[in-house]
Amino acid sequence: MAQPAPHQVYYYRSGVWYELGEIVRPGNWGRVIRAYGSAHDLFFHEYVFETIREAEFVDRPSRMEAGFAFFEEQAARAVPHSGWPLLYQVRPTEPTAPRFVTDMSWLDGVRTFDDVIVHARGYWQGKLRGGPIEVVTMSPLEVVARLGFP
Repeated sequence: MAQPAPHQVYYYRSGVWYELGEIVRPGNWGRVIRAYGSAHDLFFHEYVFETIREAEFVDRPSRMEAGFAFFEEQAARAVPHSGWPLLYQVRPTEPTAPRFVTDMSWLDGVRTFDDVIVHARGYWQGKLRGGPIEVVTMSPLEVVARLGFP
């Protein structure tokens, strides 16, 4: 998939109530992972993904520093996650900020040490395999519409 256009509109899921025009800063996921450390159930998973990115895909934005959005509204609505019950339409405020488009399904289905390495490489290579498309961006995201609950 081509990288998103500079003023592309994306879709953002959150457990936070945002006002129109409010800015969602990148890096929140990384702040959560770092705050909980190894007590977070995805700490080691994210550690491997970040280690692979640093070693092989240094041009990609770090998941620990970036923000995330869905490329398509339908995908944002379809992903089940009780921790993100609100859906927003957002746009990047810094169109030239680094960004990367990939398939979120690489984040799931990890059962072995080898799996996590294969999945991390597939994710960072941007290989599409039919899952929801994720935009990993260093741009803050401006809330342009509140779409309610998926």
